[in-house]
Amino acid sequence: MWKIVAPIAVVLIIGVVFIVRLIANDGDAGNALDDLTDSDSSTSVAEGDCLIEDLNSTTTSTDTDPTAGLTAECDAAESYWTVNKVVDDPDLRADSLGELEDYAGVEAECGAVALRGAFGEVWQSYFYVYDWDGGKVDFLLCLTAIEKENADGALPVTPNTGDCTDGNGLKIDCSAPGALYTVEEVEAYDPPLEESAFDSTTALGGCPNSGYYAAALYGGDGLIWGAYCSSDNL
Repeated sequence: MWKIVAPIAVVLIIGVVFIVRLIANDGDAGNALDDLTDSDSSTSVAEGDCLIEDLNSTTTSTDTDPTAGLTAECDAAESYWTVNKVVDDPDLRADSLGELEDYAGVEAECGAVALRGAFGEVWQSYFYVYDWDGGKVDFLLCLTAIEKENADGALPVTPNTGDCTDGNGLKIDCSAPGALYTVEEVEAYDPPLEESAFDSTTALGGCPNSGYYAAALYGGDGLIWGAYCSSDNL
């Protein structure tokens, strides 16, 4: 009987990078570039505040708070993230596409779980703002997901051995209609692996007791921090 690659999005990205780009549209492009100097934006978000799930946003003015519209009351239905830490002027630099030159600063400020993830742990992530032409990151937010069920009963927790998943990387009760797969074995990599060093057909010994080959888990830095074997939840 042939074994196939897990249909649960072989690439599951945990610890997603959220980026806000500041784009000036207030006149001459040259002046806009001059106005967008390093570390010139600020945020009204504070430690303990809550944010909505979708943090993708852009602003059209340098004097607008890039996080405006992203906050929510922590007991509101739309709240998803809690801000654990606000780092002004972090030791991070990004290019014009928002790619960080190095991720050590994220791990130092927010921790390894925020950068990559951990089995059985509530999702953590990070959010940063950079000037649209690249340069020093203005500020960094360290985030933890609020552990509450979504409409399907799933939690923002990375499934561990014996847990069920909905196919989107969320943990869900195995009796729930949306529980598609059972996680049967996990493996963490420290240090994390380059994609070229990972083979789903041989990871975890080829998952001999599972219905699918190993699914890789990617961190915000693009490295594989873990993998797991799974089968259909019957």
